[in-house]
Amino acid sequence: MEQIFFISYVAYLLRSAFDNGWPLRGGIDYGEMHITGNIFAGKPFINSFKLSQRLQFSGCALTPNYGDRFNHEISKFINLPKSNLNFLTTFLAPLKGEQEQQLYLVNWLCPFQGWEIPLDLRQYVADKFYAHNKDISRVSLPELENTEMTLRYFSSKRKKG
Repeated sequence: MEQIFFISYVAYLLRSAFDNGWPLRGGIDYGEMHITGNIFAGKPFINSFKLSQRLQFSGCALTPNYGDRFNHEISKFINLPKSNLNFLTTFLAPLKGEQEQQLYLVNWLCPFQGWEIPLDLRQYVADKFYAHNKDISRVSLPELENTEMTLRYFSSKRKKG
């Protein structure tokens, strides 16, 4: 159950940051780690970092290791209302180097009851990428377009659910 709460916090962070003009990307993994003071070490940190660097959109994906574990754990809570499970969805995620991979993504567009989906997703994404006087080079345009398409997918999943 704590995994659902964690993913919901990630969704909230991603949406809040994006709404304030800070498109983020990240990865989440699970496994053994070591924390001593301000030093964090372990394979989950490396796997998460590597995955986040491969994403070509603003968002957060679970590593295949954690996605499989989460899917197994969530099956224990199959009686939860569907609204509690809208934080995660599978998607053929665009990766750098014109690659794609089926991954679990954190649905940060509108996972909470009462949250609004922007009417013009293309303009919403462009405004946030250009916020704070940032420039978007032609090389970065695929990230903007892939973010828009990811949000359209999240929106379509909500309408069906």
